[in-house]
Amino acid sequence: MPTYRALPPSTSSTYKIQNLEKELRFLRQLCPTVIGSLLLSAEGLPVASDLPEPFEDEYMAARAAAMMALGERIVGELKRGELELLLINGVEGPITFVRVSDHVALAVLCQPETRIGVMLLDLAYAVSQLRLLLE
Repeated sequence: MPTYRALPPSTSSTYKIQNLEKELRFLRQLCPTVIGSLLLSAEGLPVASDLPEPFEDEYMAARAAAMMALGERIVGELKRGELELLLINGVEGPITFVRVSDHVALAVLCQPETRIGVMLLDLAYAVSQLRLLLE
């Protein structure tokens, strides 16, 4: 099954995607409890991925976009400004969704023993680097 990318295929966008995926791999090194991560478009398409098996990029991107849209609606209805981050803590570990830009978000899967505060600091650094790469 082909992987659909939000960026049009060209040499420069392929290079950009490779750099984004490199940054996602670095996040896993920076925070060892990160299982994998995915950069996705607001439309729910994967942009860059560092997800292990059995996670599917397209499925995860669609679900993450739906969560971000729901979070944005709730934040708007409660007059809390713009959505920055969603954190869902499951028994098998947290899932974090972070807004990177108006059109791109980051989804991160972590292990159950993740220290949330440390992970959020690592995510803040990763998001700043991803924003630079997306400019």
